[in-house]
Amino acid sequence: MKKILISIIVMCQMTTMCVAQNVTSHNFEVLKHLDIFNAMYKNLDMMFVDTLNAEKVIGTAINSMLSQMDPYTEYFPNENAYKKGMTGAYAGIGATIHYSFSRKTVVIDEPFDDSPAMKAGLKKGDEILAVDKEKMEGKEVSYVSSHLRGEAGTTFLLKIRRNGKTMKIKITRASIKQMQTIPYYGMIGDDIGYVYLTSFLDGGCAKEVRRSFVELKNKGAKSFILDLRNNGGGLINEAVDIVNIFIPKGTKIVETRGKMERLFSSYSTTLEPLDTVSPLVVMVNNSSASASEIVAGALQDLDRAVIIGQRTFGKGLVQRSVDLPFESTLKLTIGKYYIPSGRCIQELKYNRSAKDKFEKDEIPDSLTHAFKTRNGREVRDGRGIMPDIRITPDTISHLSFYLSQIVDSTDTYFDWICAYCNNHSSIASPSEFEITDEDFEDFKQKCISNGFKYDRISNEILKQLKEAARKEGYYDEMQAEFEALKKKLNHNISDDIDKHKDEIKTLLGADIVTYFYQRKGAIEYSLKHDVDAKEAQKILRDEKKYRNVLFTPAQM
Repeated sequence: MKKILISIIVMCQMTTMCVAQNVTSHNFEVLKHLDIFNAMYKNLDMMFVDTLNAEKVIGTAINSMLSQMDPYTEYFPNENAYKKGMTGAYAGIGATIHYSFSRKTVVIDEPFDDSPAMKAGLKKGDEILAVDKEKMEGKEVSYVSSHLRGEAGTTFLLKIRRNGKTMKIKITRASIKQMQTIPYYGMIGDDIGYVYLTSFLDGGCAKEVRRSFVELKNKGAKSFILDLRNNGGGLINEAVDIVNIFIPKGTKIVETRGKMERLFSSYSTTLEPLDTVSPLVVMVNNSSASASEIVAGALQDLDRAVIIGQRTFGKGLVQRSVDLPFESTLKLTIGKYYIPSGRCIQELKYNRSAKDKFEKDEIPDSLTHAFKTRNGREVRDGRGIMPDIRITPDTISHLSFYLSQIVDSTDTYFDWICAYCNNHSSIASPSEFEITDEDFEDFKQKCISNGFKYDRISNEILKQLKEAARKEGYYDEMQAEFEALKKKLNHNISDDIDKHKDEIKTLLGADIVTYFYQRKGAIEYSLKHDVDAKEAQKILRDEKKYRNVLFTPAQM
């Protein structure tokens, strides 16, 4: 026994010595390379033939160092940069703009709800001619945008042209949020309540969500849809409070764990819930991230909601801000999120290039770990939140992209919508409005008469195939086949537009509804054509299917 005790003591001492040596070695390497960097910059600054720009050179070194970290560890050189980076807010007029090829100037696309642009009466299609005394005609979007923005409270004179008439409008800049936290909530039919939440950045957004659900419940909602699509996240306590609407008080929702144990945190519900029994669907997609994934993942782990849509972004990293000298700030990742089942929502692969990646590669189960929900359903870590019901997202055709995404040099799509809105003093409500077949035919003829063209993907692929055939020596013997295929792929704009009639009518309708009813109306209109929302309604109205999802153990 004594020998065993002595052996254990010796092993502990050896382990302690190894740990101490590792720490000492690491500290030495840190100090060594800091000394090298310091000496290198001093010599460069003292002897390099040109004078160094310290901010640029050292800033580049800092950014290069951070490029080795995850995508969310960032350096902000001053307080303004930090505030803008964290909130996405800016001061300006509150409107989207784009360059019009036909007018050769920047035009107003969409004024935001309750923005200076909307209060000043700016409309879709207004041409921006000058800001104060500086002419804007022929200028790029970035140039015009930089002049429209400025300090909140400052006033300027905007010169515009509308339907051939020139006018001047006085506008006062204000702090702008690009979208309201809850741009829309309402009833779908007589029994389903719907809430669209865009972010968790505002303190108190959970209270807004709770108030919305209370109002919908009072209107007769028997089941609910929480839409978290394209919600990039925000404050963790707001996420916990939103889960608390549907989950009893005292339930642990999320933990954060990292390298420093003193920075570990655990978050539980603290309030009495609003509703723990009514059927609930949460809609997510590839751009639902961070706090959105905490809400969706916790409600899935606790079997309180059916998750519908596409696999979420997989951002399960926790950031903390550290003050640096001279009002600079470092936002760095200090841990990861772990939800009720014990799984981490962070995607296994992450690097700086993946931050803007939208489509996700499938991660094999062999690289992930299995966990169990409260009812025994299997869920996995390492790839965000996998929906209970996966839906292939709607995709826009190449033709519709050319028409609606501001790459059409004829401006046909934009001009037609502006003309439609100018010719109608009002339209039906968002839930009832639709583009008529006569309207669609008029739009199609306008495309034809304006000479609208677009690059078909099939034609581009044919060019690449012909080039490959030439390089490999097959082209001459296949030339007739290539020419025949080229003729079959020739444009017929009328036929192409007809093939995508329903999609184009929906796009036109959405922009027109936005003009008359702003973003709130556009969301209400879109729900009629929304594949995810239709599936959500379907399962909420099928009690058996809803219960089967939540109570049948199955591999995700």
